[in-house]
Amino acid sequence: MITADRRGQTDGPAHRMLEQINSPIPIVLMSRTDGFKFNESLLSLDKYILCEFSEMGWSHNLVETHEWGKNTDKFPQFDDEHYHRFDDFVAKNPPLLTFTRELLKKDVTENNLPIDYPCWAIVPEPVSKKIFDSRPISFFHFFGRSHEGRLKAHADTWYNAGKHGYSVCDNLYHFEKFMLLFPDFI
Repeated sequence: MITADRRGQTDGPAHRMLEQINSPIPIVLMSRTDGFKFNESLLSLDKYILCEFSEMGWSHNLVETHEWGKNTDKFPQFDDEHYHRFDDFVAKNPPLLTFTRELLKKDVTENNLPIDYPCWAIVPEPVSKKIFDSRPISFFHFFGRSHEGRLKAHADTWYNAGKHGYSVCDNLYHFEKFMLLFPDFI
């Protein structure tokens, strides 16, 4: 696997997944990063597989899939000299196969397939409805700012806690002590 950013900065979960693949064809991992620097070692590749994990951003109106070497000029997220160099590289040397994270259904082809994050968590065995409903946590939201709607969900959670009287723990480092406040559930 080769990271498209010569500094090695990339998408962590994607990197973790792809480093486990034993492929005779080099895999190039592309992800939009701050300060992206084109990895010149890519120029020596004659064939490769491209795994595109770039996020277009929460405010992007996704009506067209970004495809390296084809339509990068329509995506201001990549208006930078080093992104242009990567785009030129792909245009001159198209990948054998591309996996794209934000791929619209209409743009799926034999050589451009969707990819998403793997689940690293162990999936628990199904339980009865009674056991499921007796869990001490009725709502879980892992906060992140990948979309502005998540800010609103977080704010609404706190607003409604005051309005409806439920308890909220929003700090992982306080979770164990928080759960001790509810010994009937543990």
